[in-house]
Amino acid sequence: MLSVHRTYYNNYKVEDKEVLKNILKRYEDTFNKPTLEYLNSLIELEFSVVKDNISSIKKENLIELELYRRIAIYNIYNRVLNLLKSHECLDINSNSAGYEGVYVFKKINQDNIVELFNFDYDINRNRVGEIEFFETREETEEERNTKINYVKGAIERISHETSHDDKNIEDIQLDRKRRLEHYKGMLSELEKDKVLTDIDRLKIEISKYYLELLLNEFGLTKEDLKDDKVLVKRMPRLTIKDNIKYL
Repeated sequence: MLSVHRTYYNNYKVEDKEVLKNILKRYEDTFNKPTLEYLNSLIELEFSVVKDNISSIKKENLIELELYRRIAIYNIYNRVLNLLKSHECLDINSNSAGYEGVYVFKKINQDNIVELFNFDYDINRNRVGEIEFFETREETEEERNTKINYVKGAIERISHETSHDDKNIEDIQLDRKRRLEHYKGMLSELEKDKVLTDIDRLKIEISKYYLELLLNEFGLTKEDLKDDKVLVKRMPRLTIKDNIKYL
């Protein structure tokens, strides 16, 4: 039986809409009207907090406030749940399951799943948290050759290592042997001819569909995921990762 390993906490649950609205009312004399309308729109889930609805400078100022971070967590958490709630084929772990965030995957059978999305919020460290977009795809020949060349280089370096520590020569040789075996095993796997199975193709198809759906939710593209500067600008104190699994 396949098991999915995720950490469960039960410490902080995302607040209710009315709780955040009541807190926001206390700031009516602090914020100007456009800022109040922006924060209220986030609570109403009118758009994603990650999208460019206000300037990056304004976001950097607001992110210093715990209230904004709590609203950002509420917005990300609930918009993803609303987006996927009609997709009954998915497994979604959230606060109701004791999980501090949202973890989404699809189970294909007892031995295979496709991970799709994860949001871990982090209210206790003055951050919003971390988002992971999972992508399952076939490795290109260029990507495969890059890995092969890296592993061959590692084998070459280890093979020509020298040591002047005669006292621990046996331990050094054992460690070198272990590392060589590790990289040679990797090389053997990389050089095998890989043929995609029907399950592999299904995983790729599912992953592609939900990756595009979720990226669109946050107003992001696959190219954005490669540029940390873009991601920090979009949402300070939120780490966004592209977690790629090659078949």
